[in-house]
Parts: sequence; structure tokens; C-alpha cells
Amino acid sequence: MKRARRPPRGGLVDTSRPSPGSLAQPTTLVGGGAPPPPPPSLPSDVDSDGLLDAEEGTTDAGSDPEDSNTSDADSDGHPDKLDPDSDGDGTPDAEAPASVRQDPHIHFAHGGRADFRGRNGMYYNFFSAPRLSVNVKTEDASFRLHGGKLIVHGSFVTEAHVIAGSRNNNSFLTEASFWAEELNPGNWGWKVINGTCKRRHFQIGKWGGKQCGDLSIAMTFSMATFTLGNWTVIIRGNHVYDWISGPRHRLDVSFNARGDAAARSLPHGIIGQSFASAAPRHGLLDDYPDAGSFTTSAMAEGAIEGEAALYEMPFPYSTHFAFSRFEEREAASDVVARLRALGLVHATAAVEADL
Repeated sequence: MKRARRPPRGGLVDTSRPSPGSLAQPTTLVGGGAPPPPPPSLPSDVDSDGLLDAEEGTTDAGSDPEDSNTSDADSDGHPDKLDPDSDGDGTPDAEAPASVRQDPHIHFAHGGRADFRGRNGMYYNFFSAPRLSVNVKTEDASFRLHGGKLIVHGSFVTEAHVIAGSRNNNSFLTEASFWAEELNPGNWGWKVINGTCKRRHFQIGKWGGKQCGDLSIAMTFSMATFTLGNWTVIIRGNHVYDWISGPRHRLDVSFNARGDAAARSLPHGIIGQSFASAAPRHGLLDDYPDAGSFTTSAMAEGAIEGEAALYEMPFPYSTHFAFSRFEEREAASDVVARLRALGLVHATAAVEADL
């Protein structure tokens, strides 16, 4: 199947910090004296997309190569779609973090992919585990690909809502939302995340953080990391490139497990269920033409239990749906070990990314 390809980026610059050329150069002071110290080095952002290269890693520090049908992000001579380790980070793609990104493409925990359009303005549960749930919102958008030759009528994830329960029967909840619409043209903002902790409101922006119960939240420039126990959810804000209509920013969301978290939690949700078994999941992919006009329609058919409508959520912080695991309890480690020894459970989790 052909995959969507984004044209090279450009033109969007982080206006929150000066460009290197705008910094005054050291000069000799009139009447003698030592010159002023050299200007501090600035964080690198080679593609001027507002995401620091240290945040993006090797897969997105240039012109978004991962969306190209013929791209070779790690320059090993194997196209990404045929390369078992497309970004060359030493972690096979089948073991890389499960994620939903771009418009929207799903990568499952143990390999396999699917595309997911979603209904405009609808919330979907993408991850449900004991004490942790993540809902996302999809919104329709139109944009250009292939140097403007193709107009795509698709969608993006624009909101991500994290719900974390407490250890004593979820007696209080932490609710936190990442809003793409709060990102400015420089791809950052001061109110990108807001929510409630013990019924008290909070908001987080660039370089902010919050600890509420067992849930920790840490934000850098335009990326937030949510950690609860051995689960980590990473949400990145980004631009919608070659925009025509719809939201100007999107969210990419990844899910990581450490140790036996997957076996103990047996999570569900559109992506979460892929942690609960070792088999890769292969779902419907949209087939993008080279030119013309195209409307996406795939809804991860063939890769998820049931149909997408079963994962629709009435509200951002809803936790109950057909396959919800939020109110369940984790299995004890010794139980998991015994089941694993009997071959009754697969405890391999997605390797945590070194981000």
C-alpha cells in the first residue's frame, strides 16, 4: 500500500528565541578591556519546525522522511516500509513504542500498522489499563501532499486526554488534557496542558511539570511525558504542513511499557490491545494516489477487536466502554511469572524509547 508523503517543511520558525545571525558578535571595547563573552549556543532545530532536534531524534529532524513512500530514514539502502529498523536506532520496529502519528497512522506494539480516520470531533479510547486511560479526539482536515499534486481530505489527532486513578480503588482521579489548539506558530505554548489534581485545577506549558499522586507529567518544548508506574505516554505537538483547512496543529501519541507491565495490565483500547499479545496486527491502510484528490476512510479494520464505534467515548474523561480495563486490577508479578512459565501469557512489552 502506498503511504502518505509530506512535502519538505519550511518557513515555520520558533519566534520565541533569536536566530543565531541576530546575536551580536563579540567586539573589542573602546578604550581597551576584554571583549564580552561569546553568545550562548542555541538548541538545534535544523528543520525550523519548533521541535528541538534532541526531542525529535533521528526520525524527524529533517523534512519528515517517515511519511515518504520511498524514504530511507536511516540511509541503509532499505526503504522504510521494508526495513525492520527504519530509523536505525537499534530497536526493531516490531519492538518500538506503539504510536499514532500524522494523519493518523497507527504502529502497534509488536509490529503491524493500520490507518485510522475517526469521525470528526469524536473521542476514541486508544489505551485502557488498570488506573490509566487515554482518549484522543480526531478532527477532519485537508492538506496537500506530493508537492501540491495531491489534495488529501483526512484527519488528525488534536486532543489527548489522560485519566489516572489512585491505588485505593480509584477514589480520586487525575485528569490531564493536551490541546493542539493551544500551540502557537512556534509550536509551543504556556497553557498546552490543563486538568485537575485532587479536584484542583492546574495548567502546564513549555518546560513545566506536575506530580499528582502516582502520575507525573513533564513537558519540554512541545512534548509531554506522562508516567504512571511502568507505563509511559508521550504526546508531541506538531504543525499540519501544507494546510488547506481544519486544525493547524496535530498530536502524535506513543505508548511505552517497562518490565512486565503489559502482562500485568493486559491493556485494551485501539492501540492498547496490541500490548496484550505477541502477534503483530495488520489493519486496513489508505492507498494514497500520486495526484488528484483523495479522502481517507480506513478505521483500523482487521487490526482491532470489533469495530471503531465500540471505542467511541461520550466525554474526554470517560473511562467506560466495551473493553475497558480501567477499573480492573493488575495481576501480581508472581502470578504473571507462573503463567509465563506455563506458556499462558506473553509478557514481552514494547521497549521504552530513549527519548
